[in-house]
Amino acid sequence: MLINRWFIVDLLKFMEIELSGILHIGSHTCEEVDVYEYEMGVHLDDMLWIDADPDTVERSSKFAIPHQHQGLITDKDDEDVTFYVASNNESSSIFEFGTHSTHHPDITYETTKKIKSTTLDTWLQRKEIDPSRYSWWTLDIQGSELVALKGAKNALKHASIIYTEVNSEEVYKGCPVVEDIDEILEKEGFTRICMVMSEYGWGDAMYMRLTPEMLQKYFRRSVSLYRHVKDFTNISNTIRECAENTQRLTLDHFEKDQKEIEVVSEYKPEAHIKKECTT
Repeated sequence: MLINRWFIVDLLKFMEIELSGILHIGSHTCEEVDVYEYEMGVHLDDMLWIDADPDTVERSSKFAIPHQHQGLITDKDDEDVTFYVASNNESSSIFEFGTHSTHHPDITYETTKKIKSTTLDTWLQRKEIDPSRYSWWTLDIQGSELVALKGAKNALKHASIIYTEVNSEEVYKGCPVVEDIDEILEKEGFTRICMVMSEYGWGDAMYMRLTPEMLQKYFRRSVSLYRHVKDFTNISNTIRECAENTQRLTLDHFEKDQKEIEVVSEYKPEAHIKKECTT
């Protein structure tokens, strides 16, 4: 996770968000399980792991982490998809390498597999899994994030936070860039809170569905701020401003380099509003 996990934990606590569960697509070997369980407070039984590669799922199942499943998640059902298996396994994708080959010439595709695709909505239905159990989604599927979201119209209604890998260039040929992810998620009521980019054209972004109820809870200690910020759009952007300051404080505390941190903040509240928001 490129976004500082302590920032995430602090933000969840500050906004009094209790996660019902975590859906992780592109699970690989479930490396984030300790962060989810011990730092974000989600029980193992409330985590759902999905990976496209059946061999990866088989290897990872030896770690005794429950609810690991195979599924190549796209926007189409029962389509034979070419899956490219990378030499490091983590870079495997349904897309061929783009600038990835320039940035990491030592990583190559070693073989391909034909795997049946499914939309997330259909996959959950076939497994008889209730999507409302998972309010946090993680997407780490090497350029396939947009097609996965397009095939999750029904399940997406139950998500409140999405943590996803994004690209600023064609790391994989034909993959979407972050603005494409912004567009589809904004239509579903999500706001990009923050983003951390690597020097290789990819990074992580965090989106939240900022409902009026959530915003009222967020500003429960700042009634005057709520009066100043009249409409939903301005409140959303003020949240971004708060996230920027929270992220900066967290990174300073752990002496992290801030140069790769980008936090969206088009709206600039007045000084007294910003002061209230960050104290």
